[in-house]
Amino acid sequence: GLTTMVQDENPGRCNIYDLDGRKVLVDFAHNPAAMSALFDMARAIPADRRVLCFGQAGDRTEELIRELARDAWAIGLDRVVVSELAAYHRGREHGEVYGLLKDELQQCGAESSQIRHFETEMESFMDAIDWSAPGDLVIMLALGSASQIQEKLKALGAK
Repeated sequence: GLTTMVQDENPGRCNIYDLDGRKVLVDFAHNPAAMSALFDMARAIPADRRVLCFGQAGDRTEELIRELARDAWAIGLDRVVVSELAAYHRGREHGEVYGLLKDELQQCGAESSQIRHFETEMESFMDAIDWSAPGDLVIMLALGSASQIQEKLKALGAK
């Protein structure tokens, strides 16, 4: 089961690291069902504060993108960092998915100061790491760069 799964054998799937007292959860979930399951898991991890880094492909319907934002905010987030995912625009304009996510997050109660936007997943991830502190949970949904994120974690000394 999950208790015997070794992170290196299943890179990108529900990997939890310790980085200087922070918990860092890395997964490549991107469809609504997988994200919902991951959000349930994240909600169950004790943390002082929670930050989510994610993006979404442009071929999802507006309602699915908004539902994702609502489900994400329900985790009890203190900060959301959205990655642009230019390779996944799939017919949408640059910034359009971010605009939908930001609008829905604000309708859920997020302040604009709690929502950040970066071009790449690595920039989003590093913003979350820089913002976070011991006792916090960083949730990183890495659609295109899970291996680079994991390499960065190792370079930072994560266990």
